[in-house]
Amino acid sequence: MRPLRLELEAFGSYPGREVVDFEVLARRGLFAVTGPTGTGKTTVFDAMVFALYGQLPGERSSDGEARSHHAPPEVETSVTFEFAVDGERYRIWRAPTQQRPKRRGSGTTVQPARAQLSRVLDHGTEPLESRPTDCTARCVDLVGLDCRQFQRVVLLPQGRFTEFLIATDEDRERLLRQLFGGQIYEDAVSWLRARVRSLEAEVAGVETEILHHRRNAHQAIVTARAIVADHPEVADPAPDADPDDLADPDDLADPDDLADPDQGLDPDRLVALLDELRLELQARSSRLNEVRDASARATAAVERARDAARRFDDAGIIRERLAELERSDASIERDVERVDASRRAAPVVAAGEILDRCSVAATHAHDALDEIHARVVDGFAALDRSVPPLEPVAVATAVHSVRHELDRSRELLTDAASSRAQLAQLERDLEVTSEQHRGFAAEIERLDQRIHELERTGRDLTCTAAAVDRLAHDAGVARELLDAHGSLARAVESLTAAEVVEVEARKEYEATMTGFVSSQAPRLAATLVSGQPCVVCGSSEHPAPATRTGGPAIDHEAVDAARLNWSRAERDVERYRIEADGFRLVLGAHVDAPEAELRATFERISRQLAQARDAVTESEALDGRLAGERSARDRVAVAAHEHLGEVQRLRGAVEVARADVERRDLLVADIDPALVAGQLELVDVIEAAVGDLDGGAAAVASTTASLAHARQVLDSALAVSGYSDRSGAVDAWLGHDLEHQLDQQIRAHRDERSSLSTRLAQLLEQGVPDQRPDLDTLASEAERLSAVAAESLRRHTTATDAIGRAEQELTEAASVAEGSAELRGRCDTARVVFRTCNGEAGLRVKLERWVLAGELDRVTSAANAHLAVMTTNRYALRRSVDQQRGGLTLEVLDAHTGTARGTATLSGGEQFQASLALALGLADVVSHGGAGSGKIFEALFVDEGFGSLDAEALDDAIAALSQLQSGGRMVGAITHVEAMKERLHPGIVVRPLGHGEGSTLTVNP
Repeated sequence: MRPLRLELEAFGSYPGREVVDFEVLARRGLFAVTGPTGTGKTTVFDAMVFALYGQLPGERSSDGEARSHHAPPEVETSVTFEFAVDGERYRIWRAPTQQRPKRRGSGTTVQPARAQLSRVLDHGTEPLESRPTDCTARCVDLVGLDCRQFQRVVLLPQGRFTEFLIATDEDRERLLRQLFGGQIYEDAVSWLRARVRSLEAEVAGVETEILHHRRNAHQAIVTARAIVADHPEVADPAPDADPDDLADPDDLADPDDLADPDQGLDPDRLVALLDELRLELQARSSRLNEVRDASARATAAVERARDAARRFDDAGIIRERLAELERSDASIERDVERVDASRRAAPVVAAGEILDRCSVAATHAHDALDEIHARVVDGFAALDRSVPPLEPVAVATAVHSVRHELDRSRELLTDAASSRAQLAQLERDLEVTSEQHRGFAAEIERLDQRIHELERTGRDLTCTAAAVDRLAHDAGVARELLDAHGSLARAVESLTAAEVVEVEARKEYEATMTGFVSSQAPRLAATLVSGQPCVVCGSSEHPAPATRTGGPAIDHEAVDAARLNWSRAERDVERYRIEADGFRLVLGAHVDAPEAELRATFERISRQLAQARDAVTESEALDGRLAGERSARDRVAVAAHEHLGEVQRLRGAVEVARADVERRDLLVADIDPALVAGQLELVDVIEAAVGDLDGGAAAVASTTASLAHARQVLDSALAVSGYSDRSGAVDAWLGHDLEHQLDQQIRAHRDERSSLSTRLAQLLEQGVPDQRPDLDTLASEAERLSAVAAESLRRHTTATDAIGRAEQELTEAASVAEGSAELRGRCDTARVVFRTCNGEAGLRVKLERWVLAGELDRVTSAANAHLAVMTTNRYALRRSVDQQRGGLTLEVLDAHTGTARGTATLSGGEQFQASLALALGLADVVSHGGAGSGKIFEALFVDEGFGSLDAEALDDAIAALSQLQSGGRMVGAITHVEAMKERLHPGIVVRPLGHGEGSTLTVNP
């Protein structure tokens, strides 16, 4: 990576715009970056780091503090850095997050960080990235180093490496930790410690779980042994046996070690105890079966006794009921005879009731027919018509004729009323439509007036809007004049200051030139060599060479610098003069006009322009409103025309309707509507009577026939029943309810007697004891034996469950122990790794110290390549051979003596060479080892470290830097040491601006 150009503005200690052309400085190769302490020499490097990575080096500042505190608020802080990588040229522009004035109103707002990375081409640029984070990532990829690595490779803190060279082991470890980030290894050891504790906690949890399962198994075994030791037995189930008296506690020995749950938890012993319990429980199972069999036999005996007692009780109840039924047999036989007589009389009674109903129906039919004839006669009399024959057909024909005549009169009345209603509706429609037509005419008149007013207003606005272009031009001219007036004042002020600077620069150049001329002879004399010719006179004898009488020696470079400074001042004067002349040309006749007058003119024209633009906007809106009004007027006119046609149509319809009403009124002049309605009601009555006439005649004929048939049926029923007349049958008949009731009683008596006799025979066949069994005594004995069996089964089941739980707990404990083998292995491995990395095992060296020792070996190996060149293979650095495992003591191997000695024994110049070699070695390790980028870095900045060197050491240091420069690198020495300034070309000179307003820099080619 090769830096090409750096441009920074309002950055760090530089409030203005500064440009560093590294391509010009690269031609020098080796140069000094000079300036007073604290003026911002290292800020140039900070700007490079910020441009590439968006952050400042080390702990100098945060992103938000990159801005210069001396810069004006309106100037944006930014850095532009051009660099070359692999033959391609790139440009990165970056601005940090910063406060800027609001574009509208007062106060400030936060401007977020921005960046732009581009590839520089012959014909322009190619954008690559535009987001800050993406630009940073792309720069890391291009450069091949991250921010920390870049700082170590490109900017060498020479003073820190001198300190590092002669430091104690503890101080050197601290410096190595800062350089190589040793905290990560401390963090790794801390992580391992936490990991070991976590794994040990997991193992402890597993052990707790295993112990929990074994304790549960132990408790289950204790429970089972207690139950088995107290197991009830039944030698002879007797009424006075007690379950608690049937135990044999001597069958099992009581182990002493089961008293404490934390004792005797060996899994093998617990398994042996379980086997012993299983054998004992199996031996006692046969006695449990005997108890259960005795209980079952007693229960079966109780059930048999209950069946016998039930048969004994049922047989007694049946015998008593059969005796009661035998005593009621005579009464049942009398009821049988009464039911038989009632059944023979029932047909006669039914036939008599039918004869009575038929007689009544015939009488009613004759009365109804007489009433129908009366209605027909009365109806025709009311209509003032002759009564036709009272036959259905004759009456219907006469009624139809009368209805036809009355329907015709009613139709004429209805048509006349409908015509009058239609006429009234047409007259109302005509009035409404006429009123609407008059409203449309009034609306058209109002819209015509509105349109006329809008057209007049539009003409006025058009005249005002026509001046927009002229006023816009006038406003632009006024603005340009106002801006030119302010710029002229600033240019004149700058020109005055530049002229003062130019005078001072000219005087300084003249003084420098005078000093140079006066010191020319001493300089030439200093180059004379005895016996060699003088370059001026050619003589080989030099009897009285000139000597410098006072003042510092002035060389060509000082003259060039003074001349360059004067030329720059002259260019500034010319530039400001041209700017002022340009502004005067723009102002023309207004060059002497006051600023207030120009501003007032600009504001007046601006107000007129705003009014004209408002008129344009209002005119456009007015055109829309005018179009809307015209459209509304057209719609109203169309509607008015349509309503006019409707008015004319309705007037014709009204005339036609009036003529029709007059014609129909003539037709109904002699018709009385009330009379017609009354006669129609009478016709409805007669028609209803006509409809009943056919039914009445048919009813008379039907009831007469039914009456004759009923008499025949009654005579037949009397002949069959055995009764001489109807009254005898009526007396014998019991009625349906009583007859049914007696019949049910007879049937129930017979069914119950038969059923009881059958049931008694079945019970006798099953066996009915002579005496009832004693159920209470048998049940009490069965309950006693059942309780003994239940208690024995409960204890046996509880013991079996406890043994099962113990087996399950032991199985789970074994499974957990087997499943934790891998965890225990990981825990042991982690413990070994932690102890090794923590210096407690293995080499007995902590991980950080071991890594830093390795990094120190890599740095010294790379540094020796540079140190060999600087010292002509005399010196080499290495770690002390007595501390190879983790020691950090450095020693220098002297090839002249063949011995190794401490680095503190080196002279000042040798120390500088060794520390510079270490710095370069670190750069090589970081660029080729740590990052592995393989990039070539063609620039190097050495930061300070020169102030403590004597003259001889300073010569060695400059020689070492020259060797670096001769290898093709651009080397910049950042220093404030005067001797360095005299010995090296001042490529970048930083100077304060005065009054604490920051700094500025100058690049000397």
